[in-house]
Amino acid sequence: MSTILVIDDKKDNLVSITALLKNLIANCEVVTAQSGKEGIEKAEKHNPDVIILDIKMPEMDGYEVCQILKNNPKTRHIPVIFLTAIHTDTQSKVKGLKLGADAFLTKPVDQAELIAQINAMIRIKHAEDMLRKEKDLLEDIVLQRTSELLASQMRYKSLFNSISDMVVIHKRDGKILEVNNTTCERLGFSYDAMMLMTLQQLTAEGDSDRIHHYLHSIDENTDPYETSFVDRNGNTIPVEIVSTIIYYLNENAILSVARDITERKHIEHVRNQLSIVLDNSDDAIIGATLDGKIASWNKAAQHIFGYALDEVVGCDLAILSPPYRPDEFDQLLLLIKNNEAIDHYETEGLDKKGAIHNLSMTISPLVDEHDSIIGCSIIARDLTDVKRTKEKLKKGLDIIQNLEDIAPAYFITLNEEGNILTCNKAMLQATGYSLNQVLGKTCCDIFIPDVGQKSFRNQLATMKRTRATRIFESSINTKSGEEKIVQWHARPVYSDTEFDYFMFIGIDITEKKQLEKKILQANLEERNRIARDLHDGLGQHLAGIIFKTEMLRLKINNDYPQEANEIVEIQNMVHQAIEQTRLIAKGLSPVDLSTKGLYSSLQDMIADVNKNFAIKTILEWNITSNIDEAIDTVHVYYIVREALNNAVKHASPKNIAITISEDNAYYYVKIMDDGKGIPDEIDLAKGMGMHIMQYRAWIINASFQVQNNKSGGTQVQCIIQKGTQKAVIDKPKTGKKYTIVIVDDHPIVRQGLQQLINTQKNLEVIGQATSADEAIDVVNRKIPDCIIVDISLNGTSGIELVKALKQRFPKLPALVLSMYDEKLYAERAIKAGARGYLMKQEAPDKIIQAIYTVLKGDVYLSSEMKEQMVQSLSDKGKMDSSVEALTNREFEIFQLIGHGLGNKHIAQKLHISVKTVENVREKIKMKLHLETSQDLLQYAIEWVRENSGN
Repeated sequence: MSTILVIDDKKDNLVSITALLKNLIANCEVVTAQSGKEGIEKAEKHNPDVIILDIKMPEMDGYEVCQILKNNPKTRHIPVIFLTAIHTDTQSKVKGLKLGADAFLTKPVDQAELIAQINAMIRIKHAEDMLRKEKDLLEDIVLQRTSELLASQMRYKSLFNSISDMVVIHKRDGKILEVNNTTCERLGFSYDAMMLMTLQQLTAEGDSDRIHHYLHSIDENTDPYETSFVDRNGNTIPVEIVSTIIYYLNENAILSVARDITERKHIEHVRNQLSIVLDNSDDAIIGATLDGKIASWNKAAQHIFGYALDEVVGCDLAILSPPYRPDEFDQLLLLIKNNEAIDHYETEGLDKKGAIHNLSMTISPLVDEHDSIIGCSIIARDLTDVKRTKEKLKKGLDIIQNLEDIAPAYFITLNEEGNILTCNKAMLQATGYSLNQVLGKTCCDIFIPDVGQKSFRNQLATMKRTRATRIFESSINTKSGEEKIVQWHARPVYSDTEFDYFMFIGIDITEKKQLEKKILQANLEERNRIARDLHDGLGQHLAGIIFKTEMLRLKINNDYPQEANEIVEIQNMVHQAIEQTRLIAKGLSPVDLSTKGLYSSLQDMIADVNKNFAIKTILEWNITSNIDEAIDTVHVYYIVREALNNAVKHASPKNIAITISEDNAYYYVKIMDDGKGIPDEIDLAKGMGMHIMQYRAWIINASFQVQNNKSGGTQVQCIIQKGTQKAVIDKPKTGKKYTIVIVDDHPIVRQGLQQLINTQKNLEVIGQATSADEAIDVVNRKIPDCIIVDISLNGTSGIELVKALKQRFPKLPALVLSMYDEKLYAERAIKAGARGYLMKQEAPDKIIQAIYTVLKGDVYLSSEMKEQMVQSLSDKGKMDSSVEALTNREFEIFQLIGHGLGNKHIAQKLHISVKTVENVREKIKMKLHLETSQDLLQYAIEWVRENSGN
């Protein structure tokens, strides 16, 4: 029976190794020790065949234990195998082997390799024991029975030749004195030939110097030496040589035992390659026994599940399963025991922090050299991100479908060349095309007028370069030739680093432009009136003051000269006021180009810039036709003036060049400077000056573009189509007068809305209400065509009012008007039955547009909501799912908590009891997974601050 001593400070390791050895080695007795001191004592007591020794132990590590064992004559002959998971570097291995260890294995160790090493060590131990016994016997025989020397030598020769390793007795210079039969058989040389060779001749070419040095360094404690023998056919055999000094043929010699380590080298190579593959795999690779214990664990497994190797080895696979899948691995192991492999099995795993991972597992049986199933390998791929991506994609497709069905916005996608990939119903209906007529066609050729095509292509190039969302305006042509003005919200879409497509959402702003034209005209008239009042009224009054003060000065000049001088100072200040009034009046007055023309007016403008700002400004006039008769040059003048103002204020240029040129079809207006340029992060669409320039360009049927010059600075370009300017015609209005009721608890808001709505000839406000109860009463009495409702009302909220109206008056369209951001309430309002939602800070024309939209039976969503949809399609701006799960009443109270209201004030505002508020707060805490009221208050305040539109 073989005896194996296992020394390890961890009891779990002793138990697992003991079980493994007894299971795989027949008639094996395993002795264990949990410390170095205990191990040394048991080694002397039991004289084991092999010692398996851990390196890292408290008090006395494995190196010290090995040194003591090898220095003790009683234990020095016992083979020692180092087994460690930490000290795996070459230096640690060399140190252990130098101290006398016979092998060095790293955890997790291959079971077959461990058993092979133990069996080999047992063979060596037995062989060495036999050698020692025979040597002792021979010495006794020599001393006692000289006559039996020949018989003893023959027995020794027989034993010598029976050793399975190659054994060579040689001199220190390498001259061979004796070899066993195994050496001759393995190397292919005859015994006589071997007797004529040296040890250096057996080694590989280039190793003779090293073997020579090794031979001269041999003593009783020489470390094993690795080299390679070359057989008769030139084949290389890696060997490990253990040498010791002996007395042979009446002189000192060296006995060298060379063990063939070809298999060990191959195993180490395969293990290293496998380790590299396992550690660099993105999939978790787990080795497990048939009873479900984890035996190996790669880096990917640690990354996915969060457990380190030493935390999980020996644990049950069940720790990787969620609580609701307790027996899953047991059932899978039953299939493995029947030699059935499991491919692409999708399930869920549980990591160390309790998070769930979607997994795809391939489980295969592991067999030993006898083809017996000893365990299984599990390759698990984390599909969590893939699942989330699929869910996001599905959600995005659902949003697109909803956008297709309910939104009046245009939706279109283009490829890199600007060809149409998709186009929604709203845009097809607005332009008169069918889907087959536009798919695959170039967007510019189908929809964009000639004058705007260059600008549109530049927008595509800018979006792809900056990867940023762009908001810009352009004209589109319908199939019938009608022109519409569209505000585009566009962005490029990428998959990782690869460009996919451009996505556009457009809003028809033709009516808005018509209204802006009227507003601009009224603005010009009002500015002109103010300028006249300043010049003719205030200027005359100031002049009268000068006259009166002069009369006063003359009267008191002789008697009060000091006061007279102060009057002169007052007169000078009044003169300055008159001059300032004239300058303001001049600035307010619309430019009159009827007498001077555009050229002279621009020259005057340039002279003012050169005089007041010391910036060199030039005008290049390269046209021969009469531009003042061909187009409305007032708008060109104001575009140039705004561009100059922007350059002077923001760009700090040294030079500005204005170029007016023409060809057969267009006039070209360019304003270029050499200033700082426009940073990519600046959104030009948000500037008021930019908005006015774009609008004036639209009025004269021109394209408008602002971009950075390649050489530095900024370029503003306006391309104006020659010929008759296209007039924008107002849509015909129906003769019916629609009636409206306004529900809002702010009197100023109600009055302002009433004044705005009553400016429309076919709209009339017939009633107002401050609460839900008043609103229902007014609707009952006056039966309006539309009702406008605020979200925040005292008592019943606007959402609840919309619900009640939908039940009682299902055909009455409700438009929700609120200060809250649409992402908070729009979806709730639509679900409650509202036909539209927009924010109070929207422009008046959008409010009127929204009223007409819901009166026609359509759903209205403002531009902010459409932008939010764009961001949602791009995986941005998602709502908090927990807050979204609140009911309308819970959400309303959650909002009030976030605004700092206590239970009593909330109850008063909503006309409910304090107890009801307390009950709702508890439900909110439960849904939001919050423990205390303080947690709820802090969360609500932060959420309102981040999400409220106020």
